[in-house]
Amino acid sequence: MTEGLRNSIDYAGGGTITVQHIGASVHVLVANEGPGIPAADR
Repeated sequence: MTEGLRNSIDYAGGGTITVQHIGASVHVLVANEGPGIPAADR
């Protein structure tokens, strides 16, 4: 999960990270308008 969040910060160009506690689960939502991860870095 840490790697995914780090990529969101590095490549998103802005956005939001939301954490929700729903029942017995925790949901992490990442939303952005960025260009995504360049193909060479995937």
